[in-house]
Amino acid sequence: MSGILFCHTAILLFVSIWTTGHHPRVPVPMAVNQRPIVQVSHAPLGLSEPSFYVWTLRWSAHDPDGRVVAYTYAVDPPVASDADTAWVRTTRTEETLLFANDPHADRVTAHTFVLKAIDDRGLASAIETLILTPYGVSKPGGESAVSLPRSDDLTPAPSLHAALRALGLVAS
Repeated sequence: MSGILFCHTAILLFVSIWTTGHHPRVPVPMAVNQRPIVQVSHAPLGLSEPSFYVWTLRWSAHDPDGRVVAYTYAVDPPVASDADTAWVRTTRTEETLLFANDPHADRVTAHTFVLKAIDDRGLASAIETLILTPYGVSKPGGESAVSLPRSDDLTPAPSLHAALRALGLVAS
């Protein structure tokens, strides 16, 4: 009886070892990579004058299933869909942009800022777009993000007016 028990145990051991090494490997599915989500905040730097204006843009992003490793942005990207965009890749979360302005022009020159976040698996967020002018920031479609009064519509307090005059930013 012990010989039969030994033989039975040996057969079970052989079958379990043989089947363990010969089962096809079942791949474990990876979770679907989710896009990171990016948000931009902005503020005028306060150094604007009739011939130029400055905006400081700050952004942040989060990735629900990983981490954000970089950002890419472009200023005034081409409109044509088949044109190459000169993207700037960065790990920074802030940029100060200086734009020329012609105070004698019939219309304000607007500039477009576009930004994407890139996650650790290479997936980009949706593009965040802002339209920048000397008087405010808006999103495509006209949604106003912030609006500033035109400099000729302002009546600054006497102390502020004196400071701006001393800097040569306003006439006496």
